[in-house]
Amino acid sequence: MHVRCPSCKAVNEGKKGDLVRCKACKKVFEAKRSINYKRELDAEVPDIKKRPKLFRNKPPKPPEAPVETKLCDYCAREIDARAFKCPHCEHLLIKQVDTEEEASSWLTDIKTKLFKH
Repeated sequence: MHVRCPSCKAVNEGKKGDLVRCKACKKVFEAKRSINYKRELDAEVPDIKKRPKLFRNKPPKPPEAPVETKLCDYCAREIDARAFKCPHCEHLLIKQVDTEEEASSWLTDIKTKLFKH
């Protein structure tokens, strides 16, 4: 068993009640109790409640904006209203347009969102 010297705190071999000569300071002492490593380790490591709040708490997350949804025309699942392609069935969601300009701008938007590099 390990015992700690009362004067220099060095660790020595011995049993409770034996006379032990310290290897470091050469003093003789009676081994009162063996070393409880768990208790010593707990004394060295501070409890999490005693640590500063800086390390305990994470900053609060900003509130998320509500997402508008719509139903997919093909699979009837709820998806984001801004989606061009259904994430479930992977069909392109075609938008009704009146002019050729709107159609070309819509098509370029789809190309940039689908084929990002």
